[in-house]
Amino acid sequence: MSPCRQAVAEDFGVARKAVIEPKVVYRGDTRPPELVFENGFSPKGTNEDIRKYSLYDTPSNWVGTSKSVSEAGNFPQSARGRGTWVYEIRGAGYGVDVNRSLGGAIRSWINGTGFPSEREVIFRSIDPSNIVRAEYWRYGRPTGEIIENPGYIE
Repeated sequence: MSPCRQAVAEDFGVARKAVIEPKVVYRGDTRPPELVFENGFSPKGTNEDIRKYSLYDTPSNWVGTSKSVSEAGNFPQSARGRGTWVYEIRGAGYGVDVNRSLGGAIRSWINGTGFPSEREVIFRSIDPSNIVRAEYWRYGRPTGEIIENPGYIE
């Protein structure tokens, strides 16, 4: 077990098996690319309870992403037809697989502890240099409008 993986598990208060290092994740967000490419993503709250977050979408001390681009295209829920930007994120490091932290996707669904289809991975923050591009989505579909992040570092 990598010391970094162990540190993330301890920081989030989850089992080590819940900590993963995905190659790519996606985040749906209404903020424009110029703002996100400059600042990255930071937490919006202080909640540290992953179960509560997964059930009620409470503002929490982490940034939610998805392993599924189509799931990210459906967020945030506040967009409601106005459209959203889906950000492709690579090399963000270790994050927590929400389904694994809640006991697995099937168990989390049966126990009513979230939405396993979201395939969510949470991070403490996401640096702008890890954001590859933004693609504009509307009504759950990509529009083809893509903006590359000039600050992305491979």
